[in-house]
Amino acid sequence: MRKMRTILGFVHCCCCCCWFLLLLPPPLRVSLAAAKQLLRYRLAEEGPADIRIGNVASDLGIVTGSGEVTFSLESGSDYLKIDNMTGELSTTERRIDREKLPQCQMIFDENECFLDFEVSVIGPSQSWVDLFEGRVIILDINDNTPTFPSPVLTLTVEENRPVGTLYLLPTATDRDFGRNGIERYELLQEPGGDGGRRGGGGGGGSSAGPESAPYPGGSKRRQEADAAARSSVFELQVADTLDGEKQPQLIVKGALDREQRDSYELSLRVRDGGDPARSSQAILRVLITDVNDNSPRFEKSVYEADLAENSSPGTPILQLRAADLDVGVNGQIEYVFGAATESVRRLLRLDETSGWLSVLHRIDREEVNQLRFTVMARDRGQPPKTDKATVVLNIRDENDNVPTIDIRKIGRIPLRDGVASVAEDVLVDTPIALVQVSDRDQGENGVVTCTVVGDVPFQLKPASEGEGEPQNKRKYFLHTSAPLDYEAVRDYNVVIVAVDSGSPSLSSNNSLLVRVGDTNDNPPVFSQAVLEVSFSENNLPGERVATVLATDADSGKNAEITYSLEASPLSSESPGGIFSIDPDSGDVSVQAVLDREQRDTYEFQVTARDKGVPSLQGSTTVVVHVADRNDNEPRFMQDVFTFYVKENLQPNSPVGMVTVMDFDKGRNAELTLSIQPGDHDQAAGIFSIENDTGTIFSTVSFDREQQ
Repeated sequence: MRKMRTILGFVHCCCCCCWFLLLLPPPLRVSLAAAKQLLRYRLAEEGPADIRIGNVASDLGIVTGSGEVTFSLESGSDYLKIDNMTGELSTTERRIDREKLPQCQMIFDENECFLDFEVSVIGPSQSWVDLFEGRVIILDINDNTPTFPSPVLTLTVEENRPVGTLYLLPTATDRDFGRNGIERYELLQEPGGDGGRRGGGGGGGSSAGPESAPYPGGSKRRQEADAAARSSVFELQVADTLDGEKQPQLIVKGALDREQRDSYELSLRVRDGGDPARSSQAILRVLITDVNDNSPRFEKSVYEADLAENSSPGTPILQLRAADLDVGVNGQIEYVFGAATESVRRLLRLDETSGWLSVLHRIDREEVNQLRFTVMARDRGQPPKTDKATVVLNIRDENDNVPTIDIRKIGRIPLRDGVASVAEDVLVDTPIALVQVSDRDQGENGVVTCTVVGDVPFQLKPASEGEGEPQNKRKYFLHTSAPLDYEAVRDYNVVIVAVDSGSPSLSSNNSLLVRVGDTNDNPPVFSQAVLEVSFSENNLPGERVATVLATDADSGKNAEITYSLEASPLSSESPGGIFSIDPDSGDVSVQAVLDREQRDTYEFQVTARDKGVPSLQGSTTVVVHVADRNDNEPRFMQDVFTFYVKENLQPNSPVGMVTVMDFDKGRNAELTLSIQPGDHDQAAGIFSIENDTGTIFSTVSFDREQQ
């Protein structure tokens, strides 16, 4: 009965033990060698020191107590010890932790974690030794809490993912196994309530509902394995893998909009199946990543600004700002011109990054008074999304333009190359030219005052009095303000000055040369009313007597004069037979030989007529005095003068008087009388004659008796 109990006890401890006979040596050695098997024992981990594992002697069927057979542990002494005499196998003081045994680090099967040992059975006086191998199966107890890889688990989920999208969560590890291993996962809301961070849009997203009770995952029933702890956005389900592990999975069950909420913080709990159960939890931080589902949005649909013309390049104008609820490259905005003319792109610069609009080249309001264009805000997503805004840029006027004066013809008065031809007989207040004054500036800078400077007979008058006339563009008539007289002033340089109302003011001037046109308002005029001419007698026919000239203050045809001879008003005698005149030169010629002794004076009228229409004339009286020539000899009135002289007349007494005539005149008629001796006497010495009177005097006293 004892032997049988020993064998049954051995079978209870070693499932693979075989039957054998225990005999005395040497038959005992043969029996032990034949019965050599692997000794197997079970031991729960984490037990105290000196825990009995089993009795090697009993399991080998060796009867102990005589001291002839002893036992020795050859290996495994780190954790095991054996009683040399009884073969009792027990633990040492070193604690056995199944999860820390090097050979069990990667073993998750309760039948495979073990401690190997060797024990020798020694005969009397070590006459023989037999070696047996043994194995202690280390049984797991629930001494380890399942843990996640990190206290904070981060899961990245794209926004706008469809409902039902599944994400694998990190699994927890439990160094225990079997029933002590992981049994279920639970999804909880984090302590503190909100369970996540609001997105850039500021809207309220869904959170794990606090009313959701933990729902165990990992039950053997399929419906329990597919169930999950629920929230309004996510739910948890646990799947059984092919190797028997449990895989937690997060399923999207609601709309995810990063701009409304960009993260959720939940609690993920893992629980093992021990009794009592152990559990731990980690924060499950779900980060909602951005997709390019938002277009940039400008702060305003229309940006309007004023810019002074001629602003220096680089002058900032305005900053366009757009916001994009997306993040990363999806929210990075660049600004570019949209619908913009080439002029806009040439004059303005748009910073792609900041949205600042600035001056690239100077802008002249007189060329461009407003720039209207669109600007695009474009994100860098793929594909990019855009928004556009309209920019209205009003160019503010600066007083940078001088007034311009344009002088044009008006009516029938000709004006060409800056010269207006105006007849002198125009009436006072006659418009002679149209003056248009303009200024390319605006407002006060374009209000122009226009005047005529200098002492000239002209003035400006508005061409119209309409209220709708623009201030920077006005028209005036240039009127005569006094009579014009060609003969007094033939040309007027009319200077017109225009001054704008800017500060400081700018001015300009233009001039018009008014050329006064002649009208036939002046008759020919002779320098003398009576022209006396001395002309010698005995002339040749056709000889010029005089040149008679008249002047005419007019010009052109009005000043072209023709001459003619007419009878003097005091004489009805026509000079035509004796005198003639050249109609162009005014040369008066005599057609006959004049004899002063026949006629010493001629008087006639010379008329000068101009060629104007109607013709005007003037006249002068010409008196021709025939000048004497010494063409006549002195002539005594008698051929023989007989005088009677008394004798004894005193010397120098008058004897008689002779009369002498000379038809010439002047010096030609001045006579010198002298007594010339006769052929037979000496009268020249007896008589003398007085030259002025022709009185003959005796120089001696006569004695008739003697002579």
